[in-house]
Amino acid sequence: MLVVKALAPGNLRVIATCIEPGYEHLTDDITISVHERFDLQPGPIIRMAPESSLQLRLVRPNQEEIRVPQSHYQIISCTGFNVNSSLFMTVPAFSSRCTLKVQDTRTKPPYESSVDIIVDHPDDLRIITSPLIVVGREFPFEIQLLKDKQLLLGYNKNVVVSSEFIVDSERRSITAEKKMTGSMTARLGSLKKDITISAYLPVAAILPDNYLHLPVG
Repeated sequence: MLVVKALAPGNLRVIATCIEPGYEHLTDDITISVHERFDLQPGPIIRMAPESSLQLRLVRPNQEEIRVPQSHYQIISCTGFNVNSSLFMTVPAFSSRCTLKVQDTRTKPPYESSVDIIVDHPDDLRIITSPLIVVGREFPFEIQLLKDKQLLLGYNKNVVVSSEFIVDSERRSITAEKKMTGSMTARLGSLKKDITISAYLPVAAILPDNYLHLPVG
């Protein structure tokens, strides 16, 4: 019996030769491929709105993230799908599908992981934030796009947010300067139709003891 221990991904050729006199001509070899398993996340199916962006990740089975870019990882994408070496992806402005693959070229054949990406126009819009805002405190908000009640992932630059609150678009947060009931409106101008939704949020001086953080939208 021959025991082989893999120390790193790659291909290993093992050659065995008979050393018994008269049988030295007997030989055989085998090539062993050592793979480092990883998964492309999120996956295995990603639904996105046109012109949306999403950061993908490579993770090991223990959920440790693999840092990219690295020269031995090859990205195989589709026409219209822009994916850089750090796995930041922007999808096209039209409905489409793509199977995105990442291959580890240290072995032959290469080990690969893939996700199926579906790009479709949303038919609904949702504002997610705190149902109660406190004066002077920063509260996060999220704009969700949906198709047939299924969440579309990614950030879409075509969503315009207007509000009576102070809005920080980069931090995705809102702040109220005074006690009031304010409105927040999100609007998406798509190729098919415009979608607009509003949320009316009360502003309090402090949070009540029985406060529950529930989504709005």
